Amino acid sequence: MNLAVEIGGLRFKNPLIAASGTFGYGVEYEGLLDLSRLGGLVSKGLYMEARDGCPTPRIAETPSGLLNAIGLQGVGVRAFVKDVLPRLARFDTVVLVNVCGDTVDEYAEVTRVLDDAPGVHGLEINISCPNVKKGGMAFGGDPVMTHEVIKTVRKATRLPVIPKLSPNVGDITVFARAAEDAVADGRAGGEDPGDRHRRHQLGRRRPRVPDRRVPGRPDRHRELRRPGPLRPHPGRARRLPEAARARGREPGGGDAAIPGGHLREASH
Repeated sequence: MNLAVEIGGLRFKNPLIAASGTFGYGVEYEGLLDLSRLGGLVSKGLYMEARDGCPTPRIAETPSGLLNAIGLQGVGVRAFVKDVLPRLARFDTVVLVNVCGDTVDEYAEVTRVLDDAPGVHGLEINISCPNVKKGGMAFGGDPVMTHEVIKTVRKATRLPVIPKLSPNVGDITVFARAAEDAVADGRAGGEDPGDRHRRHQLGRRRPRVPDRRVPGRPDRHRELRRPGPLRPHPGRARRLPEAARARGREPGGGDAAIPGGHLREASH
């Protein structure tokens, strides 16, 4: 049976793609399964420099899921290229790298490093990162900033570019259009529902899971109550057909919105 699919110009042998953040850098699981059986994998998010992430505790159970504040811990893009990519090269799977940045310039810097790296097939742009120059507001929460980041990344690479859209917006199609106008090659609708749900330690009036990713920002934390990113977005696909046709593709092809983006994020 042929299970091959094409997304953003990339061909996957099957639609099973391990999600960013839930599968480490992929190599952590090479002793548990043959990574070549996957259609692809998306690395943990990478900044220019290594990051320690949030202090513990990082997770707390809730009646409907869990709170998490990992803080985008990572080894940094250069260490990833030097130490991780050679190990991934042994497997027959598509490698997508999740790109992060505190600023638009950092997104471009990380992208340029990966553009020259062998074994990287495409980039997933994590626009849910906080913009430190705009008070910590997520790039993906403003269509203007979304467009600016994707346009800048697109200029810095020849690789396919897939923005990871956030569900924490009123109309996700506005952000899909912003990404499309910036010449993205596809869209992944992922990320968890952000800070809409809170849980505190009773009597202490502070979060059980701290989030100190942005200097000066109060502690925050996140709770994934239901797998919202998994729900299909027919409206997004219906409202963007002209963009796909303008680029010579039929709606539902490489330019289609990926329903829920990461089917693999159900593990959150």
